[in-house]
Parts: sequence; C-alpha cells; structure tokens
Amino acid sequence: MKYYGMEDVKRVSIRKKRGRGNIKGFSKTPPHVPTDEDRELVKRLVAFGNRNEDIADIIGISHDTLTRYYSFEIKVGRAEITSRIANKVTTRALSDDHKDAQRAAEYWLSRRGGWKEITGHELSGPDGGEIEVKQISETDQEIINRFLAFNEKI
Repeated sequence: MKYYGMEDVKRVSIRKKRGRGNIKGFSKTPPHVPTDEDRELVKRLVAFGNRNEDIADIIGISHDTLTRYYSFEIKVGRAEITSRIANKVTTRALSDDHKDAQRAAEYWLSRRGGWKEITGHELSGPDGGEIEVKQISETDQEIINRFLAFNEKI
C-alpha cells in the first residue's frame, strides 16, 4: 500500500476541483460527450461572434475540451457567417437602387479587390496660383531665436 504525502494530497485536491484526477482512490470525471444540440449551439455562438472562452463557459466545459471536440463546428460557424455577410455586401454592391450600394462596393473592393483609398493634399496659393515664399528678416529671425532660447530654459 502506498502512502501519499502532503504534496500529493494538494495535487489530488487541485485535480479533483478541476474535474481531473486519475490517482488511486479518486474517481475520474466522465469524458465530455458532445450532442447534436451542443454542436449546433457552438456553431451559432461562433457565428454570433462569441469568443471561444465564452462559448466554453456557456456550455460548461474547458477551452481545451471545446477545441478538442468542437473544432469543426468552430471553423464551419466562422465560414458560414463570413459567407453570409459577403453575400449581403455583394448583393448591396451590385444593386442599383440600394442606398448603401456605393459604400458596399467600396468596402468589397478595398477588402477583396486590393483597392486602397489614398488621401492626398495639394497646396496652392491664392486663386490656384503658386505659393509665395518670403524670406524672414534678420530682426524676425533674432526674435525667433530668443523665443526658442527662452523655451529651452523653461
């Protein structure tokens, strides 16, 4: 007969709290058995944008168990919602009468078409002419230098 030390008792109690434990004299929790309802629920929760940790908490299992038993449903749920949204965006982008058609088309082209929105600024002088560049007088330059020296002291 083997006697367990205090460290072994602590380890066993931690395992037992977490639902683990396969040490002599302690029962092991039964393995998780996914049902069709659980699989559908995981797929819907993923499609609604829930995090895997939150889904595991809702079902009452660990994150590791979720990824072990429901990895297919997680992938399929994400793919289904992405395709449904892409379908909506495409439908709106191709319709002539929808009020958001242009925004949907721009979104689709920026994400899937590789388009980028480039913002540029062009400067010009009065009435579209050239910009006048004036030289600073020595007096003005002296005032600026004094101001900068004063700011460095502060």
